[in-house]
Amino acid sequence: MKVLGLAISFGMVLSILNFTGATAQDDAEPSFGQPGDIAFATELWRELEAARLVEPRSIIAQPYEGSDPHGVILITLDSTVTMEGREDTVIVKKNYAGEDISIESVATKPDQFLDAITVMFRREQSGRNSPPTER
Repeated sequence: MKVLGLAISFGMVLSILNFTGATAQDDAEPSFGQPGDIAFATELWRELEAARLVEPRSIIAQPYEGSDPHGVILITLDSTVTMEGREDTVIVKKNYAGEDISIESVATKPDQFLDAITVMFRREQSGRNSPPTER
C-alpha cells in the first residue's frame, strides 16, 4: 500500500536525520525509533499536512527532471513549520517513478507516479545523541 510505504520512508528519513553517529553497542538502545521519535514524526507529518506540503491536499508545484540518485522526476517544496515551539525551514522532496513517466504525466497524474517523499527538517538535539560542543 503506497501510504504505508510513504510512512515507512518518512520514518526512515527522520531516523537518519536524527542519527548523530553515536556508537551503538549490542545492549544499548538504538539512537532512533524511540517513542519520542515516533511522536515527533507523527506531529511533523500533521504540520506538513496542515501546510499542504504533503498529500492529500498538497500544493501543486511544477515537476522537474531529476538525476541519480534523487529520482527521475521530482517536486520540491519548502516552507516553515513550528515544532516544539521552534519555527524552522522544512524541505519536502517528492520522487516520481514509473513506466512512461514524463514531466507532463507527473503534472497531470502525480498520485499515479509518486514513489517516495523525503522530509528534511533539522531536529534539535538533546541528551545522549547530542553532537560534541565546539569550544
